[in-house]
Amino acid sequence: MTAIPDTLRHDLDQLLDTRASRACTWARWIAFRDQLDFHLAAESTAMWLPARARLAGHRRSQALLDVMENERQLIGPLRAVTGDAFTMGADPQRLRQLLVRLRTKLASHLAREEADAPPLTAAVMSRDELSTITRAIRGGYLMRRAARTTPWALGRASPSVRGQVLTELPATYHPLGLLDGVALPAPATPGRREARFASAGQEDRLPR
Repeated sequence: MTAIPDTLRHDLDQLLDTRASRACTWARWIAFRDQLDFHLAAESTAMWLPARARLAGHRRSQALLDVMENERQLIGPLRAVTGDAFTMGADPQRLRQLLVRLRTKLASHLAREEADAPPLTAAVMSRDELSTITRAIRGGYLMRRAARTTPWALGRASPSVRGQVLTELPATYHPLGLLDGVALPAPATPGRREARFASAGQEDRLPR
C-alpha cells in the first residue's frame, strides 16, 4: 500500500514546517509516531518474518532482509530520542536536527521497502498471503486500529491510488464508518452482523 509510505513522508515533512505552532507540531508528532510505530511493527510481523523463513538458504535475499532490519533498528532509537525531545520541550533547532535525521533514515527504509519488498514477497508468497500482509499493514482486523490507519493513509492519496485501494477494501469497512471523510461509493446498507460491530463505543474485530 504505497499510500502509507507516502503519508509517513508527508507527515514528517509537515513536522519540519517551522511556521506551525508548538501545539500543532506536538499533535502532528503524536499522530505520526503512532502510525510509524504501527507500520514498522506490522510489516515486521506480517511480512519480513514470514519472508525470512521462506527464503532460508537464499543468501542474497537474506542479506537484503538484514539491511531492512538494520534500518528498522536505527529508526527505533531515533524515533524514541525525538519523542523525548518533544516531551521535554527541546529547543526548536534541536528538534529540527533530530527530525531531519529521522527523515533521512526513514526515507531510505521506505524507498527500499517500496522497491524491493514487492518482488521479494511475490516470489515466495501466495496471492492470499500477500492480501493478508496488505490488510495487516492497513490496520488488520481490529476495528479501532483500522479506523485510524485507513482514513489517515487515504486522506492525502492521489485519486488513482485511492481508487485502487477502495476497490480492494472489504465491503465491511464502509458501513463501519472506517472511511469517514474519504471519498467513497455509496455504502451498502449494513446487515445485522455489521450493525453489531458498529455499535457505539464497542471495540471488536472486523469480520474476515
